[in-house]
Amino acid sequence: MKDQLNQNIDNPEELEKLYRTDKQGFNSSFRELFSDGISTELQRFWDIRLRYEFPEVVKQTATAISEGLVIFILASVLWLLIRFPFELLKDESTIIAKYYFNVIPYLFVGSMGLYILLAKGWLTARSALKLGGITLLGIGYSFLLTEVKVVNSDNGFDYFFRGIDGGIEDAQPLIMAFFHMVFLLWFSYSLAFSNYKLSDWRRRFDYITYNADLGIINAIVHIGILAIMGITMGLFMMIGLSGFVEFFTKNVVTFLYIASPFLATYIYRKYPVIGTKIVPALANIFSVLVLAVLAIFLVSFPFADKNPFEERGFLILFNVVQVIAMAIIFFGLTGSLRKSESTRFSQLVLFYLSIVTTIINAIAFASITYRLLHYGYSPFKLTATIGNLVFLINMVLIVKRIYGLVFNNDEPDKLEKTIADYLTVYAIWSAIVVFILPWVL
Repeated sequence: MKDQLNQNIDNPEELEKLYRTDKQGFNSSFRELFSDGISTELQRFWDIRLRYEFPEVVKQTATAISEGLVIFILASVLWLLIRFPFELLKDESTIIAKYYFNVIPYLFVGSMGLYILLAKGWLTARSALKLGGITLLGIGYSFLLTEVKVVNSDNGFDYFFRGIDGGIEDAQPLIMAFFHMVFLLWFSYSLAFSNYKLSDWRRRFDYITYNADLGIINAIVHIGILAIMGITMGLFMMIGLSGFVEFFTKNVVTFLYIASPFLATYIYRKYPVIGTKIVPALANIFSVLVLAVLAIFLVSFPFADKNPFEERGFLILFNVVQVIAMAIIFFGLTGSLRKSESTRFSQLVLFYLSIVTTIINAIAFASITYRLLHYGYSPFKLTATIGNLVFLINMVLIVKRIYGLVFNNDEPDKLEKTIADYLTVYAIWSAIVVFILPWVL
């Protein structure tokens, strides 16, 4: 290859043939021949092309090893923090419950934030201070709510859980606070993902697309873990080593599940083809299916015996449906907007799906408002009413932007910015529910 390359170094057609015959050999020979430098524009062209096609292998390997080591360390620390307290405090169920409830979620999100800052080369003293401060604030405030609002209540620690059905009105603001704290945790990770640049809406939109990809990759990783677990259990139980199976399940499998989000994020970063090829295809399929189901649901529900204005359970179902539908829309949009050959059909499906979801949101908002006015105030009703209004305004804006994209040929940036900006709106509302309502309602 080296001799052939040297003989045809000024012949573009022959160079292309040699390259297509043995790409790796061509690259190695080219690097040997021109290790001292290049002299023509054709050689410069091939130098640039080969640098793009064949990045430095040593650098790639070193990066992969370092990221793998970071993932192993972070997952190991989390695994130890989850496993050892349970083993040491088997008889202290209340302490264990408070520990897992108030500490582990924040440590997990903080670890993911630390990994993404390291992986993107953004870890500095300032970013580390922000990440650590948010994590400690979350843990401290969660303990404050637990100790002041739960443990010191007349009903004991379990009254938070017993209040979920709405029967204990005093517990309702606390329940809503912890539910919305989940969103704030998710939002805090988005801050690390965007390097704490709150004004950059494009990074917020990238975070939403990352979550769509992460869901797909995580599902694949989990299937792989289940396959490993099944093979291990089958093989070792056949030879009578059931004790090893128990050890493997309790330690190795739990470690793999803890490490799976880190591993999925690594795959997302290294293989972006998942986001540009697989997610759009799945988004198109799911959008059509969900649109069909919701359309049938809307046509059928007026003839049903249940009424969301009168029946609390049916209203809860409406809210669950609208949240799922909104998630599917965002999943579909993040897939469609990244697909350069996005068809008018897929855009129309998302447009009609957003209209149907807006109708469901409007029914849910009208129902909860009716219940608030006719059946009296409760913290659940007040929070749900405002939350449904926020959802409804978001969906109206989404419908407007998709309409402009489909029928007026607007730039996708307008729709992307609307989605990214409303992430901040949800965070502000969640912060009000978490930090204010438990103390004033």
